[in-house]
Amino acid sequence: MVLTYLSEFSFLLNYTMIIQSTTLR
Repeated sequence: MVLTYLSEFSFLLNYTMIIQSTTLR
């Protein structure tokens, strides 16, 4: 459970980072 939660969290973090980079441009 913890592993899946961490993976999902990292995925969301990556998604937000990508969105931020696109909005910055």
